Amino acid sequence: MSDLPDFYAGGADVILRPEWAAIQATDKNFAGFTTDYAADALSSDALYVVPAGKTLYICTFGLGLRLAAGPMFGFLVSLLTNQIIAVIGGYQGASISLSKPIAVVAGDTLYLRCVHYAASNCRFYYAVGGYEL
Repeated sequence: MSDLPDFYAGGADVILRPEWAAIQATDKNFAGFTTDYAADALSSDALYVVPAGKTLYICTFGLGLRLAAGPMFGFLVSLLTNQIIAVIGGYQGASISLSKPIAVVAGDTLYLRCVHYAASNCRFYYAVGGYEL
């Protein structure tokens, strides 16, 4: 008799990691807007502190301008390492869906930093999505 699981008797299932994460994880979606910022000013808004014993996996990141038109850039930054972990940019908005999630470890604070080059003050609208295990 083998010590391996009996897959044919229904005692175990083989599932892909995304399916497993969907069952085990907690969805985390952050959406909102920043206060008004002047052109060329770098915003800095804390989005989320990852709880002890958890890891946040970021799968999507989107950003748009309101009350202005022009080029803009958005940065997701880890406070723990003070490093940029994701960058998007475009004319008035951009978004990205990642094929491999970005992991943010327990105790880290996820920051959103944005800058725009429009002629007037504007507000950034953002959406960050993923899951936490």
